[in-house]
Amino acid sequence: MILHDSTCVNQFQEHDVVVPVSVLEELDQFKKGGEMVNFHAREFLRTLDALSGDRIFDDGVKLGPNRGRLIIRLEQPFHPDLRLSFTTTKPDHHILNIAYLLADEKPKQQVILVTKDVNLRMKAKSIGLIAQDYTTDHVKNVDTLYTGKRIEENVSGDLIRRLYEPPYEFEASCLTLPKEPVPNEFFILRDGKMSALATYDPSMQFIKRVDKVPAAGILPRNAEQTFALDALLNPKIQLVSLTGKAGTGKTLLALAAALQRRRDYR
Repeated sequence: MILHDSTCVNQFQEHDVVVPVSVLEELDQFKKGGEMVNFHAREFLRTLDALSGDRIFDDGVKLGPNRGRLIIRLEQPFHPDLRLSFTTTKPDHHILNIAYLLADEKPKQQVILVTKDVNLRMKAKSIGLIAQDYTTDHVKNVDTLYTGKRIEENVSGDLIRRLYEPPYEFEASCLTLPKEPVPNEFFILRDGKMSALATYDPSMQFIKRVDKVPAAGILPRNAEQTFALDALLNPKIQLVSLTGKAGTGKTLLALAAALQRRRDYR
């Protein structure tokens, strides 16, 4: 879970957080690189260093007011109950051993192994440990995510016609929307007979028409691909994130836009 969220130690409120030293050794393999997992590995180690300062991790360090402690647990001999079933060569088994020893040492306290590794959770449950997924980084409701586009029905036909006539735009204030437009948000505008693809230009506060244009020989096949390519080719937009199922053209459109824009760079 550390490689998914480097701030994870701050998500456990008043509970103590125990990090086996084998986890730190595993993070060593991810420190170098430009991927997000590498970033999270480095950030987590920096967080540990900042928390400890010049102090020694003997009894752990306080994570903050009304918060638990962060404890680094060193390696220990495998508990006899685990030796027959789990080899000592796998780092996951060392983590399992630390959790089992903690539960054995503190029978009056609840010890929970938190990991995104499903297999490790199953192993933990098989030896009587409580194991849970790290869910803080989960999306609670997919429907609440920003989609980048919206469909507006019953739009004035006059406004849609203005998008097909020079200068192919109109003031955003002319369009009655239930919510204020987000910068660079895309729209499918309909009046029952006509429709148009458009986007909101935050600098001019205009709704502008979006055309289906090719890039490096690639022509978008639907409204969503048209919107994606328009955003990717817009020099005013510094960062574009695309989401969608496999096969919806995210990589293809990004490469096509890069090749198309290549002429602007050396």
